[in-house]
Amino acid sequence: MLNAQTASDVFSAKELKFFGIDFTMAKFVGPQEYPPNEEIRDVYFRKWNDAYMKGSRRFNLERSYKKKHIYYDTSVYARNDQLPVENLISNTTYSIKRSDIELYVITYADITKTGIGFVYLVESLDAELRYLSVWVAFFNLQTGDILFTEPIRTKANGRNFDYFWTRSFKRMYENSSKDYSNWKKIYKD
Repeated sequence: MLNAQTASDVFSAKELKFFGIDFTMAKFVGPQEYPPNEEIRDVYFRKWNDAYMKGSRRFNLERSYKKKHIYYDTSVYARNDQLPVENLISNTTYSIKRSDIELYVITYADITKTGIGFVYLVESLDAELRYLSVWVAFFNLQTGDILFTEPIRTKANGRNFDYFWTRSFKRMYENSSKDYSNWKKIYKD
């Protein structure tokens, strides 16, 4: 039998499973000089995920999301590694719809799992408007049904490609940590 959950369960759960930063739907926007697409995918996507997934003290997800334990699922590395890079960079502003997120997150479902997972889905790394746009999605591990998803947009700045976006991901984490309390007020039954 499938485990029915609500958004409220995200806040009462003692543990979550974190899937990292998923770049499957992401676009780099603007006139910035970019490294080769393959380097972005193979070096930077991994580096930005490593900061979260390798137990960095800078990103204490247990404290931020007020959980006893966060489990890490590294399958996002394979998802990012398989991403075709030919359409990674765009000259026009880009956004994804909430319905697209729902259709994509269901691919994380695993009938053998129980509990709640969450993932950061990158929408846009916009060098022209100088922001990083990400959706955080909390979902039922068994069904892939989204319990709730919220956008996070952070300012981007820095002296080179790496620093520009690395700082943005740090700000994204800080914002999501602060936003968690607000989400609790919205989604708690």
